[in-house]
Amino acid sequence: MPGKTLHRLVASFALLLFAMFTHAQDASKTINARLLGLDGSPQRDYTLQSKMLGSSATTSEDGKFSLKVNVEDSILILFQGTQLGAVKVPAFTNFQVQFAENNKFNIKEISAEAAKDTTKPVTPAHDSVAAPVPADTVAAPVKDSAPTTTPGKPDSAATAAARPDTATTAPPVDSSAVRDTVFLTGKVIDMSGKPVSFATIAFASGATYNGGEDGSFRIPFKTGATVKFSAVGYSDKDVVLVSATKPLDVQLSAKSGRQLQEVKVTALGVSKKGRAVGYAIQEVKGEAVQVAKEQNFVNALQGKLAGVQINGNSGSMGGSSKVVIRGAKSITGNNNALFVVDGIFMGNNNPSASYNQQIGGGGYDYGSPIQDINPDDIEQISVLKGAAATALYGSRGSNGVVLVTTKKGTVSGKLGITYSINAQTDKVYVLPKYQNRYGAGGANTTDPNFVGSGFDTLWYNKNPEQFLSEGAATYSDPVLGRYDLMPQFAVDESWGPALNGQIVRPYYSFDRNKNNPFFGQTTTWSPQPDNLKDFYRTGLTLTNSISISGGSDKGTFRLSYSNLSQRFMVPEAKLQRNNIGFNGTYKVTDEITAVASANYSYQDARGRPGTGFSGTNFTQYFTMYGQRQLELDKLRFYQFADGSQVSWNRKSFADPTPTSATSPYWAVNKNYQTDNRDRLFGLAGFEVKATDWLNFSAKVFMDQFSTTMEERLPKDYQTGGYNRTDRTFRELNYLVMANAKKDLSRKISLNASAGANLMQQRDEINTGSFTGLIVRDVYNYRNALGRVTYTPFLYKKEIQSVFGDAVFGYDNTVFLEITGRNDWSSTLGPGNNSYFYPSASLSAVFSDWLKWKWLSFGKARASVAQIGSDTDPYRIYPAFNVPGMFGSDPTIGKDAALANPGLKPERSTETEAGLELKFLNNRIGLDITVYNRITNDLIVPLQVSQTSGYSSYFANIGKSRTRGLELEFSATPLELKNGFTWNIGANFAMNRSRLLELNFPNNPGVDRYVVGTERRRNSVSAVAIVGQPLFMLTGTDYIYDNYGNKVVDETGHYLASDATKVLGTTQPDFVGGISNSFSFKGISLSALLDFQKGGSFFSYTNMYGKASGILYETAADNIRETGVIAPGVTEGGATNTVRISAADHFKNNFGLKANAADVYDAGFLYLREVRLGYELPEKWANVIKARNARLTFYGRNLWLIHSNAPNVDPSNIINSDSNIQGLEGGALPSVRSFGLNLTVGF
Repeated sequence: MPGKTLHRLVASFALLLFAMFTHAQDASKTINARLLGLDGSPQRDYTLQSKMLGSSATTSEDGKFSLKVNVEDSILILFQGTQLGAVKVPAFTNFQVQFAENNKFNIKEISAEAAKDTTKPVTPAHDSVAAPVPADTVAAPVKDSAPTTTPGKPDSAATAAARPDTATTAPPVDSSAVRDTVFLTGKVIDMSGKPVSFATIAFASGATYNGGEDGSFRIPFKTGATVKFSAVGYSDKDVVLVSATKPLDVQLSAKSGRQLQEVKVTALGVSKKGRAVGYAIQEVKGEAVQVAKEQNFVNALQGKLAGVQINGNSGSMGGSSKVVIRGAKSITGNNNALFVVDGIFMGNNNPSASYNQQIGGGGYDYGSPIQDINPDDIEQISVLKGAAATALYGSRGSNGVVLVTTKKGTVSGKLGITYSINAQTDKVYVLPKYQNRYGAGGANTTDPNFVGSGFDTLWYNKNPEQFLSEGAATYSDPVLGRYDLMPQFAVDESWGPALNGQIVRPYYSFDRNKNNPFFGQTTTWSPQPDNLKDFYRTGLTLTNSISISGGSDKGTFRLSYSNLSQRFMVPEAKLQRNNIGFNGTYKVTDEITAVASANYSYQDARGRPGTGFSGTNFTQYFTMYGQRQLELDKLRFYQFADGSQVSWNRKSFADPTPTSATSPYWAVNKNYQTDNRDRLFGLAGFEVKATDWLNFSAKVFMDQFSTTMEERLPKDYQTGGYNRTDRTFRELNYLVMANAKKDLSRKISLNASAGANLMQQRDEINTGSFTGLIVRDVYNYRNALGRVTYTPFLYKKEIQSVFGDAVFGYDNTVFLEITGRNDWSSTLGPGNNSYFYPSASLSAVFSDWLKWKWLSFGKARASVAQIGSDTDPYRIYPAFNVPGMFGSDPTIGKDAALANPGLKPERSTETEAGLELKFLNNRIGLDITVYNRITNDLIVPLQVSQTSGYSSYFANIGKSRTRGLELEFSATPLELKNGFTWNIGANFAMNRSRLLELNFPNNPGVDRYVVGTERRRNSVSAVAIVGQPLFMLTGTDYIYDNYGNKVVDETGHYLASDATKVLGTTQPDFVGGISNSFSFKGISLSALLDFQKGGSFFSYTNMYGKASGILYETAADNIRETGVIAPGVTEGGATNTVRISAADHFKNNFGLKANAADVYDAGFLYLREVRLGYELPEKWANVIKARNARLTFYGRNLWLIHSNAPNVDPSNIINSDSNIQGLEGGALPSVRSFGLNLTVGF
């Protein structure tokens, strides 16, 4: 869409809203009235407020007031800030309102003279305190939010919350006024210092009072009286009144799993009544990621959200988190959820996930940028799962949206300070099970009687220079003289001699010319069962956070700082992160409020472990290949005095050059990487309250980060090398929006919004690399021995959008929401770049009709929506590569991808239905959701003949379907009077994503598309196959006879199929979590189980660990001594009787030949988290002048209770956040953490 057209639409929309505002102002009038009590006496110091215009007035001594109202307005009647009732504005201008029996008001027209007000009307700020109360009045008691006082009688006053716009109601009588009462004021807050609205304050005598919306309260003071403070969703708290000389802050803790969500945060950050929402939204409080911390806070959500699958790699130091909501929809497009923080779209793709890394070939996991957010700043996380919930985000929200709402300042009148310190220790948890019977040596697969290879012999008379002296040699031969035994250094396997304590010359005992301090030494040929475990140290992470917040009637602010310092488990690895955040509002006028936030993060890391099949992945060093006799203390001796490395995998005793492997300590000290990222994100704008039902906003949002990643290959026996990537990302969003919220009649309401958005995105990536260092250990481009290869990339994208949303409510029971959004994307061509996304949802709160006592709440909901996604830039028009040189001549080449100007957006249509139920006074809750989504025009890159001058071509060729079931359950089995509470929460999700069609141009018979194939064997692939789940694993399988028996050849080896056989699916059968929490008098205990059934993955760890003789099963049950007869039949049907060696069996009967042998079930049952918290007594906190203090002990990833996959943690195997999943390329060990968190509020 041209920019001028968008500007015209915005201007027209603004004029329409201005006309609506003008009409609202023209429909106003001024009324003159009197307020009388039940006995007809004038009522003074009451506040009368127009619901629509916000204007207000206070009654005079004779009860009179004048007020500007709208002709269809309601007048709210308040006393001391508490609403007592409301009356509709009558047709006449002069009238009196009198409290009546049975919660009624009587309205009567009077003469203009009788109604004339003798005082001036006032318009206090909405958050101003109530008018002063005379000394002979007392704030009236309230019980269960029902009015309990009657105006108009001597020494009486009223407080009670009544529903606005109901039939004219008034409080009943209570004459319990006390002259000259002393009042105590204060505020009810939660654990984060946020106000708790409408708390109930009850005296032992039965007198009950209500707090205000901002948490404030005012109650009679009685020395020594015990007062109970309570609120929905919070645990009760008893407070003994001691002094009324200063305000009292009372802090309530939330009941786990019981806090009722009256308001839901929906798309674009718009808050709506929970009962009005017609689609699935799940919310968790910020506490879920703040106490039991993860370096990437997203991982702390595992098992807590229905339908949200979170996979991570805790062993990679702040590694990526893949968040998929309701399964995969696209073949090669992005399937990851969108993160939005306070309206800011956050770029969250891994900045350097090469194809080689995605397929398990090796690289570094630099982590998801979303972890730059300070978790201590998070107030709430809302997950929008379906198409109807995310339609207003257009193409950006097609995979679901995770809305993060950060903490804000509050109108408290004083500063609030919160400090927290978190100390966490990390240890490796799930490690492979090794064999410890045999050491280094190669395998002879042709000898069926092979048990293990022997030692090499070093003769003194042939190599005297390799000995300290002839007498230093260990062994003696009567003919050939003295000698030492040596393992096969050049072999990186463990098919060697038995580890029986023989004396040998180790790899580190040579190289006299390098001044080797261990020259000539011998050692025993003994197992080292814990060498991998002891290689990893105990990690330590310290996090300090502090925040200061406050506010007044003019504005609010919150300023925070956090420092995370991590000493990772890998030696020399560390990570530092600093966060500074600011949120603020300022009321320019009563109608205009300026808003702003700014958040800065800087992260610096060194020594991330490599992933996949690479030389910096320690799983490769110890498990996929290696020698079981390697002594860890000697591995630390990784470098000679001249700077060259000491390798256990040397070519021979005389040649220290590594054959293939290096020492892990050489890797962490010399072959290491570094990276840093600084990020700035925030917003600025203003909000205008035109009337009480109409407001406008205009905001600009920005997310920007710069990152540098450096990877080093030291100069040694190799020439060395250097790779550096610099990335700068920036996204700007300009948003204008109007919101209208109005009661069209007593039963019909409207909540509508409309607006426009402009998104501009720029992503610049520059990579430079070279092979060959001039000077050792100097890593910059000027130290290149040869040519530096530069690869620049510039990615620019723009989306222009208009949108609208309207929610019609009937009797606060039935709600219909209709939304629409149109996007114009720069990445699609004319005719296809404009696409419209409509949605409609319906919700009905049927419990309001049934009135069953056992049914506390019941709501049915249904929705239908269409959403979709565009594509990346440079796919519709011819593009050119960066210019280069051919000799002395400049050159420029075309992009290898052939342009397709007819490319269309992927489109999804989803239907969803759900049921929300709460029983027995909200003691039991159940939320059920079913959904079905069809996605058309899947965008896929196709290979083309390179004779065309191109290698690929993007086209719309596919169709997929996603359907599923989600369940959320909550219960409070016990809630005793002594304060003991037991809560249960559970979630369950079953998703089925399936490819329905593939329409290859000129190839109608093709039924599959290969997304990625693992690097080393080039055999196992992640594939999309028509009629099968997204995604499948294909590769070689065993050949079976008609009875399911494996078939062997004449040599006793299994026969294998070609590499097109389906081996499994990466899609799990179901996922979920179960939590239990207990609380009693400030003590809380909770535990979370996380589970997954089904799904498959192909394991390099197991395949290579068996082939190299490292893993336990390769030496179990004397298999090396006895050999193996592989169970199976010959091609003729006879039982196999050919015995082969164990080495031959594990090399040729498993995954290296038949990939299916190393495809495993990805299911698991995990004790994911346990927390034990204690809220310190107030008197303890008061010692340090604190308002509150809470101490929590916790553990994460505590117990892998069940897994069908050996030697790896199936929940911790991802290589990247791409669609290529199920290829475990040498997974790093998972991390078990224990921590202590202390939070103190002042």
